[in-house]
Amino acid sequence: MNEAYCKSIIKNVENNFKDFQILLSGIPENTDVERGNITRELTELFATLTAIEEEVFEMRLKKIIDIENPYIPAISPETVRDSVSQQNQSLLNLVQEYLSQKESIIKFLYRVPFFYWDRTGVHELEGHVTFEEFIRRLIKNDNSNISVLKKKVNFKGN
Repeated sequence: MNEAYCKSIIKNVENNFKDFQILLSGIPENTDVERGNITRELTELFATLTAIEEEVFEMRLKKIIDIENPYIPAISPETVRDSVSQQNQSLLNLVQEYLSQKESIIKFLYRVPFFYWDRTGVHELEGHVTFEEFIRRLIKNDNSNISVLKKKVNFKGN
């Protein structure tokens, strides 16, 4: 794997992290919708996102680096959502945890030797998937979540 290419992918992850920071810096104060509903929706969203992020980091990224061709179970957002629905964390705590997770992933990516980016895990449904592909999916999902957040909080930024 080309070092410059890997660094450009990490930059995409960092840019998404910065976008999340900007979007989340005023939540829930910058919402233009009924505060109770948006706060509840965002709390549910971030409870799910933090649980999924933990799964991605621990059961995908770290696992591929630690073990050659590990088994990677599929993540079911519905199952994750059901498992976190019982937790009662505040939106602020969930947002802080989510941003902390993103920061940890970025630090981790910079420490991973670039030749490890070709390593694969054996995904339960898809077979061999490279570390790089998991990072690309992370970026794609982040972009999607950023779009959702912009709509939910009626973001007026650039």
